[in-house]
Amino acid sequence: MSFENSKLSIESKGLKFFFEAHLSQAVSRTNIEVSPLALDYVSSVLAQFHETAKLFVQSGVRLPVLSDLLAKALEADLYRRIVLLRQLGDTSLMVSGFFPEAVSKRTLNLSYFYEMGGIAYSHLSGLTDSQNIYDELSESFVSLARLITEVSNHFKLDQLSIHELLELYAQSGSEVALDRLKRAGIVPLKTTGKDF
Repeated sequence: MSFENSKLSIESKGLKFFFEAHLSQAVSRTNIEVSPLALDYVSSVLAQFHETAKLFVQSGVRLPVLSDLLAKALEADLYRRIVLLRQLGDTSLMVSGFFPEAVSKRTLNLSYFYEMGGIAYSHLSGLTDSQNIYDELSESFVSLARLITEVSNHFKLDQLSIHELLELYAQSGSEVALDRLKRAGIVPLKTTGKDF
């Protein structure tokens, strides 16, 4: 289903439900284990971040300086700490999930975003008396980011050539890219990295 074909479902059910449906499909394709509560949280984050301006917490900075945000959070009072840690975790999740290619083209790598997001959610979990969603978000951060990448790739792949699909599959192992290649009659050999 292309993004254009999905437009009607976005308008009729809301952005959160749109993302939840696509995340659920990605869970089925990838076999990533996600609780319904985590799926609901990630769907809400995706819906909130539909405006890319919300990703960038510092004006004039294309990718946020997450370590600065973490330092501010750890020095803040309890209420402000919770707000900043959630912003840090959510931003890390979105950037690493939706924009992994942009991150890899810069001097930073995805592990920085994975680590910062995991730390943020872990701290959030520690600020409450009982276990909560932040435990799962911290422990499954990389899997959740990859799930978002899978959803993102689903829409991006409509515009890719066969060669670009092959490159994407070789670099990321994307199940969506593999499915598109198979439908085009191409079954790639298993390889790693740029050896493809």
